[in-house]
Amino acid sequence: MAEALTEKRNSLAEEANNLIYAESADQNDFLVTHSLYRLISTHRTDLPVEIVVGSKGSGKTFTFLQMCYRQTWKNFAKGTGVEDVEVDAPIVPVLTSGNLHDSVTRQVEEIRDTVIRAV
Repeated sequence: MAEALTEKRNSLAEEANNLIYAESADQNDFLVTHSLYRLISTHRTDLPVEIVVGSKGSGKTFTFLQMCYRQTWKNFAKGTGVEDVEVDAPIVPVLTSGNLHDSVTRQVEEIRDTVIRAV
C-alpha cells in the first residue's frame, strides 16, 4: 500500500515538473483562462491581431506552444472548448522563444515546415 502511494506521488511530481516551464513542456492539455476563451470566442469569423503581455510564468509561451501544436485557429478553438469557429486558418510559428528546449524547438520547426508545405 505504501509503495503504491509513493509511486503515485512520484508520478504526480514528475507530471507537475513537466508542466512548470513552457519551454520544456510537451503537453497537449492546458488551462483555458477566461481571457483566452473570450479572445477565441470574439474571433470566430476573423483572426485576431493581438499583443499578449504578462509577467514571467503567466502562460504566454505555453499558450503559443498550444497554438502551434494544434496548427490551425479552428483546432486551437476546439482545444479550448469554443465551438462554431468559422476561420480555419493555419497557425505558422515564425518567431519562437530563445529559451525553448531543443526538443520543443525542433517540434515547433517541424510544425512550421508542415504548415508551410500544406499552404
